[in-house]
Amino acid sequence: MTPKPLPALRGLPLLVLLALLPGCQLPPSVWVEDSREFTIPAEQIQSVDIETYNGGIKSQGVSGLTKATVLARIRAGGQDEADAKACLAAVSVHVEAKDAVLLAGYDFSSRRGWQVQVSFEIQQPHEAPLTASTHNGGISATGIEGRIQVDSHNGGIHVVDCEGEWSLQTHNGGIQASGKCSKFDIETHNGGIAVRIDQGGPITGDLVTHNGGVRLTLSPRASANLDCSTSNGRIQCSLPMTATEATKTSLRAMLGEGRTRLRIRTHNGAIDIEPSDA
Repeated sequence: MTPKPLPALRGLPLLVLLALLPGCQLPPSVWVEDSREFTIPAEQIQSVDIETYNGGIKSQGVSGLTKATVLARIRAGGQDEADAKACLAAVSVHVEAKDAVLLAGYDFSSRRGWQVQVSFEIQQPHEAPLTASTHNGGISATGIEGRIQVDSHNGGIHVVDCEGEWSLQTHNGGIQASGKCSKFDIETHNGGIAVRIDQGGPITGDLVTHNGGVRLTLSPRASANLDCSTSNGRIQCSLPMTATEATKTSLRAMLGEGRTRLRIRTHNGAIDIEPSDA
């Protein structure tokens, strides 16, 4: 026997029915925006730690900076303008220097039908290490000489003219990085990887993607034991190599004096290793 619909639900509009169902979330109809800026004396900062959930993060390292600036851009959505403004008022952005760490993030008292996006733009001391995390959004870093550790679940990562050690992770998005770095750990599940290292000498690290190609540009003076493999794609290295072991889907070789390990992995995509002018 086919069950009859509940009499109490007959004739109700579809949106009302959806709102009554457990776990259903009405999408916002109206969005409002705001921005809030914070400054902290650079002398109080030895490292930077930024965290958001829905929103991107951009950090620029500046030499000779006297004050670090943090600009928070907020979008809040609700069912009408008053509801969206109430949502905006429920967002609390916090920026502070604690134990020599610049901390930035936000708290949000959520309610059904509300959505919030909070993005951060930072100018920081160029020598300060950066830690940045977002669930939905891209992350970019420019001109930072300290260690960079960034993590995004859905979003690309872009690192330009940065030094130090890199730890770059995203689940869905491409990764591009350039600068002077001799040690790195770079991984994406879905997206390509393009890395340029502007220095010679020993290089060690991992470049891993599940779906996407890998392009690595190295100085002809770079040194590493190369270990590359792909399940579906070709492998090509244009740098001078010795002690080469190659198959259609793998390559093991020594660049320069070897000694350190440089591992490259992809399941679906090509691997290209090219020389730079450095």
